[in-house]
Amino acid sequence: MSPIGNKKKDNALQRANAFKSVKPSFVVAMHPTYVCGGILNLPCGFAKKHLTERPNHVSLQDSNGKIWSVNIHFSNQASFRSGWTDFVRGNNFEEGDACAFELIKKSKFLFDVHFFRTT
Repeated sequence: MSPIGNKKKDNALQRANAFKSVKPSFVVAMHPTYVCGGILNLPCGFAKKHLTERPNHVSLQDSNGKIWSVNIHFSNQASFRSGWTDFVRGNNFEEGDACAFELIKKSKFLFDVHFFRTT
């Protein structure tokens, strides 16, 4: 990839990392596995601290207010599985984009997802 492409990726991730919330949140850069592989691994610390009830599914709310149901799997690491690909495609994610996942309703496992695009 060209240096310009890397700068765009870094810029998206930098903007996502600058996101601040009083609610529990985490940031993820969209790697090829997350965009095309049908799975998103959550940070271990976040899952251990905030998903102790080990729900079967979570809800992801996009910037248009649409809510997407995504199954979550727990093993060594928590990961979004079934439904994740629909969310990625429906929101046109590309490698290098970044997202901030903000747990806005812990009792319903509802995340508000903030997008940071490479372009």
